[in-house]
Amino acid sequence: MVIFISTFLLSYKFFTLNKLDPDVRFLFILFMQISSGLTLFSFILSEPLFKYSQIIKKISLLISQQTYSIYLFHLIIIYIVNKSDLSVYLMTPIYISLLFLISTLIYNLFEKPLLKLRPNIT
Repeated sequence: MVIFISTFLLSYKFFTLNKLDPDVRFLFILFMQISSGLTLFSFILSEPLFKYSQIIKKISLLISQQTYSIYLFHLIIIYIVNKSDLSVYLMTPIYISLLFLISTLIYNLFEKPLLKLRPNIT
């Protein structure tokens, strides 16, 4: 994951400066697909770590519970952060922090109470 983020930050200017070129667009899509596959593969390889590390297990559980709110709000946060005209090196940690903060609030204030009200069918 660290390799993916580093590669993205290093290639960000190349992709944004040449975004109208069809070849660069194709390379960007290909890059994102390969990165997604490698990220999935890295999680498969790191599965034994989840069995032995309670911290990794708790972080993974926290993120998995918040995926729906992350899905709902990530584009809004990208839009807001993108309007700030900050450098990508500053925008990325701000984006991740805001996304985590908002998804935590949404999960704890809305999703969790609604899940408790849901009828248990089993």
